Amino acid sequence: MAIAFVTYNIHSCLGVDQQWLPSRIASLIHGFRADVVALQEVGWHLRGRKFFDQFQYFAEHSGFHVTEGPVKQRVDAHFGNATLTRAPPLASRLIDLTMSNHTPRGAVEVDVDVRGERIRVVNLHLGLTPWERRVQIHRVIEELESDPDMPTVVMGDFNHWRPASDSMDKLSRLLPLVVQGETWPTRMPIAPFDRICASPHFRLVDQKVIRNEETRQASDHYPLMARLALV
Repeated sequence: MAIAFVTYNIHSCLGVDQQWLPSRIASLIHGFRADVVALQEVGWHLRGRKFFDQFQYFAEHSGFHVTEGPVKQRVDAHFGNATLTRAPPLASRLIDLTMSNHTPRGAVEVDVDVRGERIRVVNLHLGLTPWERRVQIHRVIEELESDPDMPTVVMGDFNHWRPASDSMDKLSRLLPLVVQGETWPTRMPIAPFDRICASPHFRLVDQKVIRNEETRQASDHYPLMARLALV
């Protein structure tokens, strides 16, 4: 049976229509009917309602277990990634991807039981420059190599325009199944920023960029879905 994965940069729940609507994002998450959802840009920092805990909101309103991956956690910012899973996580850890003098970045790694199978999911948000991404992907690869035999899915906002690069090629050796599509910006999608990468334990059943009027308005990114089956 296929396992549905979705990655979605939610832009702090602030849509391109300038409406801040966590309820809209929660409704979309319900509609995905996914097993695992990786969210980026969760929380408030420069946008959204200050002191409103978006992580807690999704824990209460999404129907998922939420594993937080904050990259900013202070009085004036609570912001980062969140991994949503149907089942409680078996283990989790944060991977620091922040580079000196650059915007804080990170990944959250979660082990989860999906229909009796233990799967490792890494939800990441990479930097804006090629140099940042090269170093950050190397850090992620180091983590994956600690247990290369574990079924693994890495997904998130890679901030990467080109289909391939030296750093992406290195990641593809561990995770050869790559799902991508034009997800940014929603007004005129041209860039495959959001990706889902899987180890050889999986085969692709189907994939799609979830494009409709609601997703066009809800964020500056479209959500990307992949349905994968364990081989």
